[in-house]
Amino acid sequence: MNAPSPGGSRPQKTPTSSKSRSKKGKARSRAKSKPAKKPRARKRGERRSRVRLRRVVPGRTYFITKKTNDDQFFLRPDGEVNAVLLYILIERLNKYRLLLHSFVVMSNHIHLVVTDRIGKIPDFMREFLSETGKALKLVLNTTRRIWSPKPYSMTDLLDVDSAERFIVYSHVNPTNAGLTEPKEWPGLSSAKWKVGETIKATRPERYFDARYRADVVSCVLEPLPECFGAALPEVAKTLAELAEDLADNQTELKAERAKYRRRCAAQEKRIERRTAERVAEILERRKESKPKGSERLAGAEAVKQVSRQKRGTHPFGELSPRFASKDPQLREAAIEEMRAFLASHEQARTRYVNGEQNVLFPLGTYGYRERFGVRVRKAGAAA
Repeated sequence: MNAPSPGGSRPQKTPTSSKSRSKKGKARSRAKSKPAKKPRARKRGERRSRVRLRRVVPGRTYFITKKTNDDQFFLRPDGEVNAVLLYILIERLNKYRLLLHSFVVMSNHIHLVVTDRIGKIPDFMREFLSETGKALKLVLNTTRRIWSPKPYSMTDLLDVDSAERFIVYSHVNPTNAGLTEPKEWPGLSSAKWKVGETIKATRPERYFDARYRADVVSCVLEPLPECFGAALPEVAKTLAELAEDLADNQTELKAERAKYRRRCAAQEKRIERRTAERVAEILERRKESKPKGSERLAGAEAVKQVSRQKRGTHPFGELSPRFASKDPQLREAAIEEMRAFLASHEQARTRYVNGEQNVLFPLGTYGYRERFGVRVRKAGAAA
């Protein structure tokens, strides 16, 4: 024990060993002799190079798929869940002027077919997923993430045939899963509306502040564009916009309305026929592959009783094509167009980060346009 100090009973501190003193002394001497490391200066344009590269061309039609977190059945059909999803979907479609052609909400994923007229589909998806994620957490009383952290799949549809095939694919999703026929699905599905009809949604009571949100929102299930691959929003005007433009020319407006109705009726007829054929194929295949008595579809009531804790199964390595068309020439042209865009974008990016602020980026540039406000070539302008 330490001996008491002459002035009192408090023991003295144990002296530090010579070995530890020598180590500390060496460390202090090294710290004094070695100059402090200065933070590395960020190179010009270094931060900008991390902007996610994606191509968003106005006027294109896309098939979009988004899954829930861990494929959990957060979206299982339910009155309040359906109301939240439909209200936010229509609200955001109207905000970013997207045309809705098809949609289906399954228990663990959604499909959309939309035309992006002004090149804002990433903003639409970001807000739609954010708003629905927050609202559904409140509705379902959960703190879990609703949507998968993985990016959504977006396929550029190159012609009318590919767009109609994906619309039919969306409609028959419940049948393909062995649940219900398209129009009997208790969740949200555009199969319940005809092309050209207006879809309305009432503001849900919870989560949405009546001071800032409309009581009722609506949109039209629009026909597919007459011209695919065009980067011109004028090729996909709605009937309401045409009525506003032609308010002073009733004769031309009447002709445009008749043309619009014919387009809607023709597309509805084709979709109905292809959907019926596809449903018949699925049911016939179930009869051949399932034991007798188990080939029947589960039904809407059975779907509603499934636990939200259940998870779907998806095989690993599923393909997510960037372009869709049965025409090989269209696919090859789209691939070459994408390659040209990537090369042109890299050249513009290099010039921009090297200090050339007025460089013109290629049509379809999204990240640099939204984050830094760079100049982007307009549709129809010479390269």
